[in-house]
Amino acid sequence: MLPDAIDSSHIPSFGILLAIVWKIFDKSLFISHLFILPFLLGIVHQSYKLITHFFHEKNILYVLIIFLLDPTLLSQSILVSPDIVLVFLFLFTLNMILQNNRKNIVLGTIALSLVSMRGMMITVVLFLFDLYSNYTITKDKNWFIKLFKSILAYVPAGILTLTFLLYHYRVKGWIGYHENSPWAACFEKVNLAGFLRNMGILVWRLVDFGRIVLWLVLLTAIIILNKRIRFSNNIKSLFILFLLLVTILPLTMLLHKNLLAHRYLLPLYLVFSLIVCFLVFESMNNRKLKKILFAIIAIGLITGNLWVYPEKISQGWDSTLAHIPYYKLRNQMITYIKQKNLPLSEIGTAFPNSASFKYIDLTNEDFGFAEKDFQKNNFIFYSNVMNDFSDSEIDELKNKWMIEKEYKYLQIKVTLYKKPAGTN
Repeated sequence: MLPDAIDSSHIPSFGILLAIVWKIFDKSLFISHLFILPFLLGIVHQSYKLITHFFHEKNILYVLIIFLLDPTLLSQSILVSPDIVLVFLFLFTLNMILQNNRKNIVLGTIALSLVSMRGMMITVVLFLFDLYSNYTITKDKNWFIKLFKSILAYVPAGILTLTFLLYHYRVKGWIGYHENSPWAACFEKVNLAGFLRNMGILVWRLVDFGRIVLWLVLLTAIIILNKRIRFSNNIKSLFILFLLLVTILPLTMLLHKNLLAHRYLLPLYLVFSLIVCFLVFESMNNRKLKKILFAIIAIGLITGNLWVYPEKISQGWDSTLAHIPYYKLRNQMITYIKQKNLPLSEIGTAFPNSASFKYIDLTNEDFGFAEKDFQKNNFIFYSNVMNDFSDSEIDELKNKWMIEKEYKYLQIKVTLYKKPAGTN
């Protein structure tokens, strides 16, 4: 069991694998990213296999490009992220379902359950999709027996999940979070107004970072095709999978205060892009129009990485490439702070800069900045990629504190504020 401060009831397999890699090679950012590389290559391979199942050969390259251009997928790919492992396993298991490879479905669902609780939820989605797929292709009198055999492939993952969660509950007395958990505020239950607000945020997440172009192209395709849309088994399967994902995956997110992170919805984004591509490339006959819509989608997704909201609006910085300049700017500011011999204990900051350098940079420097406290801190290390500064704190910094040093690049800035003399 992990310490409570970092335990969210996931089976800690991702951390264990990463630790093993560090033990064998070296504990460094470079090695950590090499650890992710096979999963990234696996995503490309599994994406290609998935697309070849649903699309004609002449359309595969267009669809693959759009599929892999999702801003959140690209952003997660440059991080040491368990969501990259989850996406790979989702695509792998989905392909195994489409191939009716029962042994590999067992492996895929077990691995998904080992990644995170969202992996467990995606296993449920794939299980229901598998039942649908088997039901639609099974026409003989033995259909019930075939469906029963299909269910057996998910039993090992189910046993693993239930065993771990029950053991976790027996040892710790809670699942998911507890009252002193650092994530407790995120799991606060919402009332009807909060639920409706979350529904609005979910819609925002679905169109954010350029994805609104996919919805506009979808609407355009429906208008152009009108009654000529062919509801083949392929488009039905994609729609059913999307419906299952949009029903099950965000369910717990909608019932709690702050769980609607973009990366949590990655499988949903990817399947939706396939639905749009199917209507454009498989249902339309006008080749010139297809190329125009492809260009519009590609440009929309690429420029989606340039979407940066005003400072007082939180955004999913780990889900857009817009955050890339932050790392260099942070290093420049730390260099300035060291040159000026400013005590780190007097400098307050917030996530993702508040942990020890040992954990952020994987160095031997087991120290870092203080948690922001406007009464105690003499300096504040601020960046617009930090969502944990309230509107009033941002106003106070701009109106009452002095800028000691500031670095900017594109739409990202890092600022060191100094408390005015004589202020308590």
